[in-house]
Amino acid sequence: MRIRIRNKRQMWLFIVGVAGISIAASELTLLLLYLSLGDAAFGKENAYLTALVVPALVALPICYMTARMALQLSNAHSRLKELAHTDELTGLINRRSFFESAEIMLSEARDDEAVLSLLVIDADYFKQLNDTYGHATGDAALQFITEQLNSSVRKTDLVCRLGGEEFAVLLPDLSESEAEKLGTRILKRIASRPMFWDDKIIEMSVSCGVADTRVGHDMTTLFKAADDALYAAKASGRNRQVVFSEMAANGRAASPPSARVKLHG
Repeated sequence: MRIRIRNKRQMWLFIVGVAGISIAASELTLLLLYLSLGDAAFGKENAYLTALVVPALVALPICYMTARMALQLSNAHSRLKELAHTDELTGLINRRSFFESAEIMLSEARDDEAVLSLLVIDADYFKQLNDTYGHATGDAALQFITEQLNSSVRKTDLVCRLGGEEFAVLLPDLSESEAEKLGTRILKRIASRPMFWDDKIIEMSVSCGVADTRVGHDMTTLFKAADDALYAAKASGRNRQVVFSEMAANGRAASPPSARVKLHG
């Protein structure tokens, strides 16, 4: 039984119902005591017994309903909190939660004079995939990418779905060059592991932009640097990675060949 109170009318119905149950429980308890002990049930010698039994039996339904409502409220609060911080499709933290956590991590890195890197990752030709094979396939592709990201990063890394087909990975204590190596592994992992979906084999790729805290220890600056590098990777043909410092130095970075989404079956 689930207790749901959505308006004042239901609130008063609940109050009247609980009061009615309490009264009925009291009457039934007193009747049972009378049938068991007769008039002596209300005598001085049984006063303590009556005073103990009646409140105890009346309190049981009230306590049960109150505790059940408290449990439902707690579960609802936990669920709302989870929804507020988590992307429902992938199970990753969402953009808002990511930026909040990232600001804290960046502040700590600044205080400790530590380096921190950011990968911004985008699925290649995702609109083409959605338009050709449907949104269910697109959702499966996002979940597939999520699995590859989770399998590639450390427990201390922060993985997020920014929205659409875009992801971000915050990497504490990794320099830009170290983050570049991780980004390269992620690109190769996704490009070399086709997704099996609905009797089809779908080959995908992602592009990645990399930056570290040499550009600044605030999320706005760091994200813009990595995002600019991502756009450069996209403009260069996709399925590749661009490092912000190299892009800033010479306008381009070494990269593997481009790859479109492929379907077999």
